[in-house]
Amino acid sequence: MVGTITDNGSNFVKVFEQYHITNDEEEAINADDIFQVININEEKDTELLENDDMDVDSAEQFTLPKHFRCASHTLNLIATTDYKNLIKENAVLRKRHTAAFQKCNLLWNKANRPKSNEIIQNILGHTLSRPGITRWNSLYDSVKQILKEKVKLNTLFKKLELEPFKGTELLFLEDYCMVMEPLAHTLDFLQGEHANNSFFGFLLPSLLSLINKYEKKVAVRTTYKYGGEYIAKMCLDNLRRRFADILSLNCKEVVIAAVLIPQFKFRWYNIVKYPTYTKEDIKKFIIDAARDLDDSNYDFLSDESDTTNLDQFFDFSDDKVKVQPPILNNDSEMARNSSQSSSVPKSKTSSKIELELLRYLEDKRNNIHIINEYPTLKKIFIKFNTCLPSSGAVERLFSFAGIIDAPRRNGLTDENFEILVLCKANQKKYF
Repeated sequence: MVGTITDNGSNFVKVFEQYHITNDEEEAINADDIFQVININEEKDTELLENDDMDVDSAEQFTLPKHFRCASHTLNLIATTDYKNLIKENAVLRKRHTAAFQKCNLLWNKANRPKSNEIIQNILGHTLSRPGITRWNSLYDSVKQILKEKVKLNTLFKKLELEPFKGTELLFLEDYCMVMEPLAHTLDFLQGEHANNSFFGFLLPSLLSLINKYEKKVAVRTTYKYGGEYIAKMCLDNLRRRFADILSLNCKEVVIAAVLIPQFKFRWYNIVKYPTYTKEDIKKFIIDAARDLDDSNYDFLSDESDTTNLDQFFDFSDDKVKVQPPILNNDSEMARNSSQSSSVPKSKTSSKIELELLRYLEDKRNNIHIINEYPTLKKIFIKFNTCLPSSGAVERLFSFAGIIDAPRRNGLTDENFEILVLCKANQKKYF
């Protein structure tokens, strides 16, 4: 098992910090790295790990795989916590935000009332969606829905006896949606449950593509009409800060998983300006991983794949800007050491593994099923891509309220509970 993706709850963090697997070759994870996205309040949180009866020897026998915190939650924090910090510091932006979103809230509140909702449906032809508490995407979607009906808004506000939007307020909302659109689309993509789009290897290309888009947005300031340039810079700065470990290619598991997605291979590599590892280093990591494989059998991958939409979603063009992730404390030394000791000589590709990797990298096809033609790489692919890039699908799977809330189900055995969870997971696929 390569790792576990969980939500960013402090209880999970504490368990993985104490019982995580140790590896002498694994670099220590900085507390401020990509996955450190929440502050743990030690005074308020219940200390789950204390147990006076457990001695050190018995504790050491429990090990958990490497812990990756949910990237979707991290992106949500950029759109919520980091955005709130921005408008706290920028009085002008705060004033514009407050004025625009107050009127949005008035409209959403009206949509919850039967009489007002009827008026909204008569004028717009549909009701208005209200943002959810747990999903930032819903706020973005709700604002976009309002802007789509911009021509009818004055009539609607008049019928609802509300003060209509000013032109500057609509300009701010348009800037907000324009800037947040790449973030919202990336969140939707990472939280999806499509069979061939939910591998762990999609995380690195998604983040690199996202930061590439924000580099371009910051470079073209004339695009914005009413403060969007401040929001774009905030998104870019916090993407670099929160995902520093991944953007520097410092996380081997994420890098290997990405290279073994036929859609990407090294296609994303050129937009990383200061990578910790070279391409030859990464090839060496894959070869080393192949040597550690066992002889387990792996199921055949699905032949179904839609690469057209993926090509439109990802942006790896470097015609204008390059990604410049911050260099971590030990990155320079690690890069020097890895270059000296880990590179794969181009002339020595006689081994079976090296030849297979070379054939794979030169293969022009990009459908996911071609990995089946490379038996060794397929095993590595499954090992490193089994993790999901987001914990959203797991959270939906383990929403147990409908399973155990019934009076006759609160005493389920482990076996029956497992059967019900699997039935729930397969329901969408087969029914």
